Amino acid sequence: MTARANPAELIGAGDSPRPAAGFAGRSLEISGINKRFGAFPALRNVTLTVGKGEFVCILGPSGCGKTTLLRVIAGLEKPDSGTVRIEGFDVTDAPVSRRGVGIVFQSYALFPNLDAMRNVAFGIRRPGWSRRDVRRRAGELLSLVGLEECAGKYPAQMSGGQQQRIALARALATEPAMLLLDEPLSALDAKVRADLRREIRSLQRRLGITAVMVTHDQEEALTMADRVVVMVNGGLAQFASPEEIYRLPSTPFVADFIGSMNFLPRWRLESGLARYGSCSLALAGYPESGKVNITLAIRPEDVRIGRDGFGANQLIAHVEAVEFKGSSYRVTLKIPNNRSTRAQRLDAIVPPREYAFLRLRSGECVTVSLPAESLLCFDRAEPDETPPLDGID
Repeated sequence: MTARANPAELIGAGDSPRPAAGFAGRSLEISGINKRFGAFPALRNVTLTVGKGEFVCILGPSGCGKTTLLRVIAGLEKPDSGTVRIEGFDVTDAPVSRRGVGIVFQSYALFPNLDAMRNVAFGIRRPGWSRRDVRRRAGELLSLVGLEECAGKYPAQMSGGQQQRIALARALATEPAMLLLDEPLSALDAKVRADLRREIRSLQRRLGITAVMVTHDQEEALTMADRVVVMVNGGLAQFASPEEIYRLPSTPFVADFIGSMNFLPRWRLESGLARYGSCSLALAGYPESGKVNITLAIRPEDVRIGRDGFGANQLIAHVEAVEFKGSSYRVTLKIPNNRSTRAQRLDAIVPPREYAFLRLRSGECVTVSLPAESLLCFDRAEPDETPPLDGID
């Protein structure tokens, strides 16, 4: 492969770019980006850094600003304030063609009147290269995405997955410093989407190219990314590894948005114990006292159901409903109320073998264990970011 594009060359000598001091090891640096559309704040003081060769997914609900952020990185939108640096060079005001980025869109954006070979070759521009050189390079890229046999096919003759592979090959044709992907898999069916995301991730690792992808699919983000950006209301809610995002969400919004989460509101914190009426639960890593109206959170797969004994971090609950999910059962449990409290609900994910042993029936009384190391504690729900909490009568 030829050397990757140098942003200094792409921006042009007339712009006199200077790499930022201390930029080694970074591929992208976004600092204080703000963008408004009329009165609507699409991006609010967004700052983040992406390392060389890293795969980052931008995830969030509709209207959170994730696509706008990608368009600012690509140069398709100009921020109202802030800076964008790629490979150490300030490209905030540089056009798309001079940023050293390859872009893959959701809609493929292929030329319908060109076959796969010519679609890929369209993005190849090298001084002194003949047509044969360009076709050879296009052939190499088609081979890279496993579509040599489609060289002479037109987009209408290819499946959605094949078209997206061609779009990916074309984006790589310029040897970009960075690959930007705008929901590239959302138009594909589930099986093709799962296969292609593995192929994209494998290709990105082989090439060592930095990639930033916008997606609305949580599973896609968690399985593909080295780190995940969770956005809400134009700002960053959390930027961390998939494991940290899932296990240690920073806010109730992130906890609720990523995967499934039980929320138990209106508890009080006393010397590392959470209390709710006559219920008491130990917490790991929360030594504070005197806090009231805290919200506990726990993943359904961390809730354990049994019938015998009563020990630490166990509650009495009633089985309210059972839902068969194929690979598991979702059991809805109700923690009984007493004179001073209202009943709360939580879901548990039970594997089939365990469910067969328990033989749970609606209405029966069971023991529920909530491990201290799996319980999260939030000072309060965040009404500006968080939908109404589940599990409240």
